[in-house]
Amino acid sequence: MQIRVLIVEDESLIRWSLRQKFEERGYRVSEAEHGAAALEQLDSSNFDLIMLDYKLPDTTGLDVLRHVRELETDAVVIMMTAYSTIESAV
Repeated sequence: MQIRVLIVEDESLIRWSLRQKFEERGYRVSEAEHGAAALEQLDSSNFDLIMLDYKLPDTTGLDVLRHVRELETDAVVIMMTAYSTIESAV
């Protein structure tokens, strides 16, 4: 069974880089460049791993994370950000 990964990141170069690394290892990768696209994909597909940017153009990664938890999925979620603060990390 192929592991399914969703990359939610508004920076195209970062999405591309992550996609390359995951696909090299045989993962099946989907992408979303904003929160609305991520929510749409989460509602229509199952993922094993979600790489989720904290700061998105239309919402926050925390809002997307709440939706993931409402779906009661077993997906592992890894939050990432270039705008780190102690408050956002906690």
